[in-house]
Amino acid sequence: MSGSASESWRTTASRSGPIDNDRAPVPETSPPVETTLMQRRPAGHTSVSSGIVAPGLPLPSASHTAVPSGIVARGGGAHAAGMRRGDAQQRRAGEDAAEFDELLDLIERTRLGDQSPGRGHEATELSEQDREWLEELDEYRSARDELEELEQPVASIEPAIHELIDRLGVRAGTPGAETKRRLIEARGNLPPETLAMLRHFASSSAAQDAQRRQRGLKDPRATAQFANEMRGLHGSWPAMPPAERADAIGRRINARLRDIGVPELKIKAVAMAGSANGQFNYLDWSIQINVGTLHAPRLAVHEFGSLTQTAYHEARHAEQWYLIARALAERGSSPAAIAKKTRIPSAVCEAAAIAPPLSRAQMDAATVFYESVYGERMKYRNHVLNEHARLEQRLAAGPTVAAIEAAPNLSAAEKWQHAQAVRQLQGLEHQYYQAYKDLPEEHDAWAVGDAAEKAFHAPDPQAAAPASFSRAPGPSSGDPRRH
Repeated sequence: MSGSASESWRTTASRSGPIDNDRAPVPETSPPVETTLMQRRPAGHTSVSSGIVAPGLPLPSASHTAVPSGIVARGGGAHAAGMRRGDAQQRRAGEDAAEFDELLDLIERTRLGDQSPGRGHEATELSEQDREWLEELDEYRSARDELEELEQPVASIEPAIHELIDRLGVRAGTPGAETKRRLIEARGNLPPETLAMLRHFASSSAAQDAQRRQRGLKDPRATAQFANEMRGLHGSWPAMPPAERADAIGRRINARLRDIGVPELKIKAVAMAGSANGQFNYLDWSIQINVGTLHAPRLAVHEFGSLTQTAYHEARHAEQWYLIARALAERGSSPAAIAKKTRIPSAVCEAAAIAPPLSRAQMDAATVFYESVYGERMKYRNHVLNEHARLEQRLAAGPTVAAIEAAPNLSAAEKWQHAQAVRQLQGLEHQYYQAYKDLPEEHDAWAVGDAAEKAFHAPDPQAAAPASFSRAPGPSSGDPRRH
């Protein structure tokens, strides 16, 4: 926790134990200072996916007309002094007709991608290697469709699809890419679904980088990379001391945040009750990891998947708060004013003030998050978080239904009465927990975190690759209640 401010104002959605009794609840009319997110698995929660939209190609200006063939039209006039006018006109007509036929033939061959020699990078025919890569691309499309039907994450095989796009030379911005793509469409014998996937993934590298930054941690490739890196960490976990484990988690989180332009987080080891894994504290821009988790000699696969969900979920909260700061900066607030309003650290607010402009989707999301945390929905949000924490504390302090039913000094009627009271309390707590999950910032972070956990448990990208693809490029290397 960080300073006196967090002692007086605190929001919580704890699933793992009571709030410290010496801490006052969040005033329902005051902006929250600290958010702790003790999560358990939501029932039936699905991840949110986002597609890649290929950018439109710029149109040539009206004053600049490209000539496909490079042929320059000849000027009029007689060919030689003393030539008879009739002969000159007849010869001229023949030359114009031949030139026109040549131009039509060139345009037709250009449309089919069958360029004449000496056209630089543009393809003339599909090679045998091209056709092998197209077959592999079609296999990936089929595998991707099957994963989607099974509601499994597809991000694990997308890096290999991008690699094939690069090998085929159809990436937007690559010399000759448009001609090659048309050649594939005309002669590649691919089904429409695979051609649509090719166009979907063939946006330029610069456009992809911009799209990744706009989607942030929701981007499937970022999710797959983080999950794969956490899978590698799981294998080396037993041999690492606790401090090194925290650093390793932090490096993986901050690598993904750097990719999308979000300031890096600090990683702190904090004692937490129950099976909580971690929480986000925007007062000091940190993710706090449960000391118990860090000191565990070994973690089962499902436990490490839960830790992966926690880390990515909490990192998404950092991205949300940074979007809020950027939106306020774009609307004219100074870094000092943003820090005063939001309690976000000054260094983060200063970075937000010089960040690139937000996309329309980012601005819309930032507005929704702001209204929930600091704006018109703040009072409702604080009520949900405080009431949920109070109910959870009461449940943790009281007896369970099983303990009541086993009590030797209670009559059957008393057992039924006390058990019913506990069940009613549990039902009310569950209602507030659902309300907590439905808060905009939580609904979004749960979806992103769950996608990372699914990717963690997904098959290895190498296993998903067609047998003929020698190197599938990819990222480097129970239902417990939790954070």
